[in-house]
Order: sequence, then C-alpha cells, then structure tokens
Amino acid sequence: MFVVGAGPDGQADGDLDFTALLVTAAEHHAVHDTHHRDPATIMYTSGTTGFPKGCVIAHHACVTLCPTSSADTGWSFGLFTAGVAPFSYGSNRVFIEGGYDAEAWWAAMRDNGTTHIASAPTGFRQLAAAGVEAMGGPPPASLRRASSGGEPLNPEVIRWWQEHLGITIHDSYGLTELGMVIVNPRGPGAPPPAPGSMGYALDGFEIRLLGDDGEPVLGEGEGRVAVGDNGFLLSTTYWGREPEWDARVQDGWWITEDIARRDEEGRYWYVSRADDVIVTAGYNVGPFEVESVLMENPLIADCVIVGVADERKGQVIVAHVVLAGGSGTTARPELTAEPKRWVGERIGWHAAPRSVEVHDALPRTESGKIKRRELRGR
Repeated sequence: MFVVGAGPDGQADGDLDFTALLVTAAEHHAVHDTHHRDPATIMYTSGTTGFPKGCVIAHHACVTLCPTSSADTGWSFGLFTAGVAPFSYGSNRVFIEGGYDAEAWWAAMRDNGTTHIASAPTGFRQLAAAGVEAMGGPPPASLRRASSGGEPLNPEVIRWWQEHLGITIHDSYGLTELGMVIVNPRGPGAPPPAPGSMGYALDGFEIRLLGDDGEPVLGEGEGRVAVGDNGFLLSTTYWGREPEWDARVQDGWWITEDIARRDEEGRYWYVSRADDVIVTAGYNVGPFEVESVLMENPLIADCVIVGVADERKGQVIVAHVVLAGGSGTTARPELTAEPKRWVGERIGWHAAPRSVEVHDALPRTESGKIKRRELRGR
C-alpha cells in the first residue's frame, strides 16, 4: 500500500507528494502547451467482447470527470474517475497493492482515515461476503461514502452496506469512451438512490433510449443507451480504428451496446448488453435482473446468467454460481431445483434457469468484469 497526496498537509513518512513529483519531472522534461481536445493518453477497453480498443482520451478528461470523482487503478474508473480527476483538485488517494484481502482493505481504510471508497462491484461483494468479522473491529470511523462503477451493483450488496455500515453505495454508469454519464447524485435535495438503479443523467449530458426501430423511447421504457456528444466525452476516437468510432456516432449521438430501462421518475436501470439479452420461448430476459434475485439466495455467493442455444426454445437460461460458505465445486442436490424455484417465484417461470453450473470462482477480466462469452462457450 502507498499513499499519494496532492500536497504535504496530512502526510506521513513515506507518503508521496504528487505536486512535488510534478515539479521534479518538470526539471527534466519540457512542458508543451496543449489544447483541451488534444490527446493526453490512450486507455484500452477491457476487451470483454473482442480485442481491446485504444480509447484516445483528451486533456479535457479532468473537466469531464470532476463532477463524478468521488478503485482498482488498472481500469478506467479507478485510474481516471477515482484517480487523476481527484488529484486535479487536491484530494489524497490511498492505493492498495497486491491481491484481494478483505482484512487488509478494512485495515487500510482505518489506518489512513479513508473517507470514501471507490470500487468495482466485485470489491463490494467480496467485502460483504467476508462478513463483519473481517473488519477486525468496528467499521472505520472516518468512512462516509462509497461509489461503484464498471458493472451493475446488486441490490443485496447495497443493503448489506446500509445495514452494517450505515453507508449507501452510489452506483453509476459510464464507459471508457464516455466517462461517467449516469449517476446517483449527492448533495442537498438529491433523491436517495434506489438499490439497483444506475441513477439519473449527469448534469451536462443528455441520455436517450433507442427502440428496436432506432427511434427514441419516450417516457418510461427500455432501449439501447445513447449519449449526446456535448464536446466533452472522455475519449475522442479509437486509436488506429477510427472507422469503428465513427460507426458509433449517429447524428451527434454516441450509441452504446447497453440496454437500460427508464422508470417514471427518470431513473435508469441496467438491463444488459445488447448481445447478452436472452430470448427464451419468445420472452426477453435481462441477465442482471435474474442475477440480482439469485444473489439474495443464501446458498449463492456469486453468479452469472447466460443463454445457450436450444432447438425448441431458441435459448435456455443457464446459471453459473459460486456457492456460499466455500463449498467449492461440490454440487448440492438442492441446486437442481432451488434456483429455478427462487427465480420463478420472484420474477416468473420464464426467467428461471434450466440448469446450474457450480464453480470455485467465476472467470473475470483484470478489472473484475464477468467473461460472459467464455461461459456461453462452455
């Protein structure tokens, strides 16, 4: 673990002073004037659906991300939203090196007076799964806020944090290409987050949902997420793959691969990637809704839902699960029927998994995202 601060105040021996590091670097390197639209760096997407694409991120990144600055530094949310942007206005950051260890995470927060934790949902799920015993005492007294990004956060995890720490995790939605564009806002007058919701369109960004016909969905409804190009999208193109970027832009709107639902209050709820929607016996099933319900079952510590080809139904639903209590791949008899009953009674029998595969751990990318394609291919 190491601590990087934007100034000498509050630092301990061994902490790094980011401002001093910049001054030292300036003594050895020439500083060039740049335009806010000029390329600053290249951030590669995680490649969950193909080869990674190099997103060319401009110097205006800090301006784009400052409203959502509150994570794993190896991916966009941790490196920029919870990293570079907070540095730009003087916020100290605490980084933990090495593999995941719940006790080490809690100790680092307690020892450094951490006020805000930012993580992918995997981190919050693992801390909750480790239980209150892993805290090694009461929750860190300094901790006041928590932010999540990268993939949807299950309501069950949000409720655990509310119950045991009195903290509501604020989920959000964004892409390396766009930055964070849908958020659960904080501050006076901000509506409380609804567990499982990504929140509302961030001020300064316009969001549309597009139906199958490509036309905007008005009011409540479901469709593909499109984001208006306000000149401050996080990235400006794909490095060396510009035609792929251009194909994403239609009449000033950047078209994502994500399906979301908008409720009567204007909140957005993640449904799935467009290519993850399962069509079974004529029903469209979004994996996230089924996964969220399964995560409430005490038998299950982690899960992912995929669709596999079926001659009669088009696709059938398969649940890949990690059992609670460290049961490993020792299948229990009740796993044959329990997930089907659990989902069928809470969502509908059309959404119930027809088979269950048990794993020691689910395959994930380095940034913690599920490799659905790998599971679909098994």
